[in-house]
Amino acid sequence: MIKKLRLKFTLLASLCAFLILLIVVLSMNIITYNSMVERSESQVATLVKKYNRVYFSDKKPDIKEKFFNKLSDYQYFYFELDEDGNTIKKNLKSATTIGSEKAENYLQLVKTSGEKSGFCNEFRYSVQEIDSKTVIFFSYCGHRQETFRDFLYISLVVAFFGVLIAFGILYFSSGKILYPVALSYEKQKRFITDAGHEIKTPLTIISANADVLEMEFEEENECVTDIKSQVLRLKKLTDDLVLLARMEETQSTLMKSEVNMSTLVYETADGFQSLSANGNKNFKLNIQDDLFLSCNEDSISRLVSILLDNAFKYSPIGGDVFLSLSKIGKNIHLNVSNTTEDDVSMKQPDIFFERFYRGEKVTQSSTNGHGIGLSIARTIVLTHNGKIEISSDSPYRFNVDVVIPI
Repeated sequence: MIKKLRLKFTLLASLCAFLILLIVVLSMNIITYNSMVERSESQVATLVKKYNRVYFSDKKPDIKEKFFNKLSDYQYFYFELDEDGNTIKKNLKSATTIGSEKAENYLQLVKTSGEKSGFCNEFRYSVQEIDSKTVIFFSYCGHRQETFRDFLYISLVVAFFGVLIAFGILYFSSGKILYPVALSYEKQKRFITDAGHEIKTPLTIISANADVLEMEFEEENECVTDIKSQVLRLKKLTDDLVLLARMEETQSTLMKSEVNMSTLVYETADGFQSLSANGNKNFKLNIQDDLFLSCNEDSISRLVSILLDNAFKYSPIGGDVFLSLSKIGKNIHLNVSNTTEDDVSMKQPDIFFERFYRGEKVTQSSTNGHGIGLSIARTIVLTHNGKIEISSDSPYRFNVDVVIPI
């Protein structure tokens, strides 16, 4: 349990660290990307302004073209299109790393996209309407894109190793952080086990003395009978507490073998048929044949007994008790349900797994139990890496669902 608690604490803390780093990295990269777009857009805008200044000047066309080609220190090219989208002029003189065919491909991509601006691989483009013609400018921004990609890669790597380092630090430090909890938990288990052994001795003496007193009375004595009844109650409670403590200690060392669950559940349930007849209760079974599971046979048999005993205790005379066993996917599903006299609509079903919880309307005289059975059932299921849930599909029906992976 402490190992699982350490792992859960570490995973939760690491998840928080991961989310914080993710937010930081995303924010930084979004800001960097927007800055790259703004600078690239500004670069294209400068190119457009220079083109307009040269195009509308009074110089001769060939002089204007030469002057325009000398205005920029970065690579660029542009296409002039007529109203039908046909190329009437192109300038590739300042684009030294791109050929005519590649430039034409970029032009077609821009035409297909229908966007007024954007990126076309390593070039930023802008579509302008100038003097009844369309001019598409392309300006090289590969260096900025490369810088952004490098920053993105480095930030992701740093974030990844940061999460790993945080996980390692948290896992090794969680032992010290949770040490008081672990110490308290171990003391609690040891106290239950030791107290259980200590209580058994006086209970045995009281039981023996009650037997002696019973032999001295010619007729059955009510006081002696009550003493023996309460001694048996205390013995059962002590045994259950010790069993629960031991099971929590030996979760990882539980001996398991291949068991025919169908036969095991049927044989366990068969012992409750007489209880069903005596209590005038409808007991129905639906057990799928030949379901095998690697498990601890004694524990699973006890699990079924606990669930059925609980169902019979809290179902009214003439009520229904239903048990089903089936295979769904790669899991064994065990369901035990019963009708109840009182409304069991629940907001916090997990409260039924707490030790000594027996419901708000249940008194010691109404049912012979301690409220520890479902705690034992949950521990058994957890030792088999399964899940147990309590639900109520109607106000007067109590369901317990157990799922154990095959």
